[in-house]
Amino acid sequence: MILNVTGDYCAIQIFEYESFKQVGEFFGRLGSLTKFSDIVKDIIEYLCNEVNNRILVGIENNSIGSAIIENLENSSNNSDMFGKKFTTFDYTKYLYVEDTQRDQYKYGINTNVKTKDQMISIFYDYITSDANLIASNELINQLSIIEKRSNGSVAAKHGHHDDLFMASCLCAYMKKKTILDPTYSTLDKVVIQQARQEEDFLLSNVLLTESGKTRELDLFYSERELLKSIDTFDDFAF
Repeated sequence: MILNVTGDYCAIQIFEYESFKQVGEFFGRLGSLTKFSDIVKDIIEYLCNEVNNRILVGIENNSIGSAIIENLENSSNNSDMFGKKFTTFDYTKYLYVEDTQRDQYKYGINTNVKTKDQMISIFYDYITSDANLIASNELINQLSIIEKRSNGSVAAKHGHHDDLFMASCLCAYMKKKTILDPTYSTLDKVVIQQARQEEDFLLSNVLLTESGKTRELDLFYSERELLKSIDTFDDFAF
């Protein structure tokens, strides 16, 4: 999940991690960061339930975004009237942490001149390779009004909004940063181990016996394709 809470709008983009296909979106004015935080928490819990905790949540930690992160941290560590701590749902478990900030556990993604250019470049690399990855008309409309200004910055034309566009760029950036790290801290290690066990089992049983006869499994391009064919859920980044 990628969040961009700058400007007048709150934006959420949800992309399937492996294919980078857009599968969900929120865009609107709420007038309350508390309400927006509640929506974020509901989505995290829903997707965790749907895909067995295989999600990665990236939040822009500039200014207003840091308030959302703080709310998630507070909600993950509650105390009763006697000061005893308890956790109803650990949202921080799924928050993206920059490599340079892992020791400090500083959650979220900082958008600055350097990282913003990288985010935009990575996002365009993904969508130019396959335009069908984008499913939202709102996002397509925002792509059409993005321009490079005289000072070198990339943003929406004056009078327009680019929140969905930037949220998507954050998502692309997060995927690029974690794609070579299969043991990333927010991924459920139990799920990873189960997937590997399923893969080993399938690869060791290439032939199936049915009614005393042996028949071959359909051919797949790779072991990954074989696993995907029997798994109805994919990992999500949102």
